[in-house]
Amino acid sequence: YAVRVGDHTDWVMLDVREIACSGVSLPYLSGHDMLHADSVSVGSVEIDSYKDRNQLQSPAFRQMLYTSVQRIPVGIDFPVIDARVVTFTDMDARITGLTNRPQKPTQQYRIYAEGYMFGGALVKTTLSLPADSSNDRFSLKAEVGPMSATIASPVTEPIANVRIVSGDLHSVNVELSGSSVKAQSVVDMRYNNLQIAILHKKDPERERELLTTIANGMVLH
Repeated sequence: YAVRVGDHTDWVMLDVREIACSGVSLPYLSGHDMLHADSVSVGSVEIDSYKDRNQLQSPAFRQMLYTSVQRIPVGIDFPVIDARVVTFTDMDARITGLTNRPQKPTQQYRIYAEGYMFGGALVKTTLSLPADSSNDRFSLKAEVGPMSATIASPVTEPIANVRIVSGDLHSVNVELSGSSVKAQSVVDMRYNNLQIAILHKKDPERERELLTTIANGMVLH
C-alpha cells in the first residue's frame, strides 16, 4: 500500500458516532468566549490506522495531541467526556477536566481507559496531559494482562518484523513521563515460554533463522 501511494506511508481515520451533550453553552451567544458542556457522551469511536515501517518515513513532525487542544481558537471546558473505543480494543474511556483555558499553568486533564485489548487482555490506563501552553509535561501509567502473547502478533509483525509464536504474558506495567522534546519510560513485563520468529523485511513469510535462534536462546532469557 505504501509503495502504491508514493510518499504517503501512514493513514489514520477516526469514525466518531452517537454524540450526546448536556448543559451546553455556546461561545458569544452566552456572553463569554467558552464552549462549555456539563457532560459529553460518545457512543463509539473507531480508529483505522496503517503504517509501514519498512518504507521511508516522512521527516514531518506532527504536533502533540495536547498541543492541538491548546491551539483551538475558542476556549473549551468539558468537565466529563465518556466514550467507547471499539478498534483493537473494547474499552470505556473517560476524559475529565478538558480545557484550553486553565486557571493555573500546572493544570492538567486526564484520560482514563479500561477494557480488553484484542478481546482478551485486560487494560487499565491513566494519561495526564497539560492544559496550559507554557507546560508540556505529560505522564502515562498502564497495566496489561494476563494474556496469550500471540494476541500481540498482528501489531509486532508490521512494526518490528517479529512474529510471536507462543508464550504467556502474566502482566505488563508501564510508567512513562516526558515532554514535547523527550520522554522516558519503565516497562516491567512478566512472561514465560515466550518464543518469537524474526522475519525478513522484504519477505515477511520467511524467517531469519540465525537471528531467531539467538533471540530465543539468549535475548529472551
